Amino acid sequence: AGPTPLAAFSSPNTRKLENLSIFRSDIPEVDSISSVLGDDPIVAAQRLLDSAIAPPSSGKSASLLTASQRVDGAFTFEYMLTLPSGGNTFHNIAVIIVPPRMSQLFTFTILCPEDSWSQREAIFRLVAESFRLIK
Repeated sequence: AGPTPLAAFSSPNTRKLENLSIFRSDIPEVDSISSVLGDDPIVAAQRLLDSAIAPPSSGKSASLLTASQRVDGAFTFEYMLTLPSGGNTFHNIAVIIVPPRMSQLFTFTILCPEDSWSQREAIFRLVAESFRLIK
């Protein structure tokens, strides 16, 4: 089975082009995010962009802006995504968390049309930084 959506939120005024979502994916039990994605967040982000977010056959294009690992171990990726239909371009932030000794990977993603990013950037960065899993 693929990723399971846990929650998605969108403003009714954005025609669903602006979105915050949380997905859960089942994975083998591991001790850390590095066991799943590797030690380098830049390499991990590029691999995800190329294989899952915008694979060559999708018609989408993605470019990585930044990738880092937070103090709590989560990976944070910021990237641009252009869709083939209509050429809409989105500014995205993804936070990926793999809780120790759990067989799940959680992905929190913010999707924002690039032309709205300057008005929404501060709040979306705050929301992404605040995303945590609490036992």
